[in-house]
Amino acid sequence: MWGIPENEVEAFEPLEGQRPWSVQQVHPSRKLAALEISIPGSEPRAGVWELSSGQLAWAPSEAQVISWNTTGSEVFAITKSKPYQTGSLERYSWPGRELLGRSFIRLAGYMFRHVRVSPTSGIVAVSDICQDVTTVALYATPERPFGTRRLGELVRPSNLIDELEFGPGGTALVWPISQGVLWWLADGASGGEYLPSTGGSYRAGELCIWETSGGGPTNLRVIDVLADLPPGWLP
Repeated sequence: MWGIPENEVEAFEPLEGQRPWSVQQVHPSRKLAALEISIPGSEPRAGVWELSSGQLAWAPSEAQVISWNTTGSEVFAITKSKPYQTGSLERYSWPGRELLGRSFIRLAGYMFRHVRVSPTSGIVAVSDICQDVTTVALYATPERPFGTRRLGELVRPSNLIDELEFGPGGTALVWPISQGVLWWLADGASGGEYLPSTGGSYRAGELCIWETSGGGPTNLRVIDVLADLPPGWLP
């Protein structure tokens, strides 16, 4: 997920009075993208826009995240999210948007952040965040109007997950998580102020690799992202 430059935001048609500000995923054709809007006093919403014209192409009701499979022939959306309860994982054909499967899934936190589809193994990965943790869960691809199976779930410290992606062969799910907003300062050193580092070795975050080669989750590898900083360093 990445931000849309401020000078390009005005090119997109508004959804519910708001223009999109970040990219959730680009369709394999590079002609469409799932974008996110912010609604004051509410959780983010997602829709699909044409990149050439900026026109809104699809806005499923109450969608929070949207993603295509690797061929772009199916689209997945999570709608009707209820914080700390559930959301509706919905699978459609694309571009026909025929409903292929639907299931309510657990929302451990207050907001879903990603949905990604394995290119080979019939697995859908979902991430959500709480105040200080990220939850990543794997589900079987919904095949019927209602119902799926949760294949596994992991909880990691920090809610600053940046992205979630399957490897090209579908053998692993990968995601990075930042340590925190002021990771270059010793705990409690700044009192929340944006200050230069005093120097030293710091943990900036972690890279998680969850093996999924057997059609379900197996081993988890966590690689610490470390940085050696000189005194006075600022990002």
